[in-house]
Amino acid sequence: MYTGLSFYEDINTTKPSLALESQYSGRIKKVNLNGNYFYSTDYYPGNRRGMLQIQQNFSTHIFTDHYVYANVTVSDFSPKFYFYNTAMQSDNIRVDTGINFPKKGNFGLGVGYQYQEERSNSYNNFLMFRVTRSQNS
Repeated sequence: MYTGLSFYEDINTTKPSLALESQYSGRIKKVNLNGNYFYSTDYYPGNRRGMLQIQQNFSTHIFTDHYVYANVTVSDFSPKFYFYNTAMQSDNIRVDTGINFPKKGNFGLGVGYQYQEERSNSYNNFLMFRVTRSQNS
């Protein structure tokens, strides 16, 4: 757990802030697990302000010599500032999953799938015009 107390002299405001981080690595039955979780309040000082980030990894052997894995990352980044007019918002989701087949000598083969989605207004702020996003089902 991290805490901070920022004093903004120009506007006579004191702002407390908080960040929490947790990491773990372990095994449940034959499944390897590890994860990293981070949360910070909107005004937390530094480059990780206003962030929620979840990283979770799973892996296990199936059959005798096949290995499957899945990795999930979710991120929500929305920092707040007293002296900047930029209201940045960025959301990301990424999923990787796959299987690795047994090696034949020095040759290994794996098949994987990756899904990634990102939503952000950073291009809108940079280019100074509004872009609307449509979603297809």
